[in-house]
Amino acid sequence: KDLPDDHPVWDVAAHYLAALCANLILVVSPEKIVLSGGVMLRASLFPRIRAKTVQYLNGYIPVPAVASAAAAETLIVPSPHGNDAGIIGALTLAQDALGGGSS
Repeated sequence: KDLPDDHPVWDVAAHYLAALCANLILVVSPEKIVLSGGVMLRASLFPRIRAKTVQYLNGYIPVPAVASAAAAETLIVPSPHGNDAGIIGALTLAQDALGGGSS
């Protein structure tokens, strides 16, 4: 939290998160990848993750959403719930399990 945006640790974090995204894209072909959690509060990570994901895929699949880092802005996104995404997801699952959910 106290590290500047240009600290090398963010490149390492972006590498691993981009590898995750590239693998998800190749294995399950998601419509959207929503990233959340403490480290994802660092907004400067998203452009790095998108760029590295596109780099790692290297044109392997002809999908417009991964043709460029700019195009990936609609594919790899932050959660609209911010750091509360985990608890909101857990509560939604509990609500659905009790039969009170909307899904």
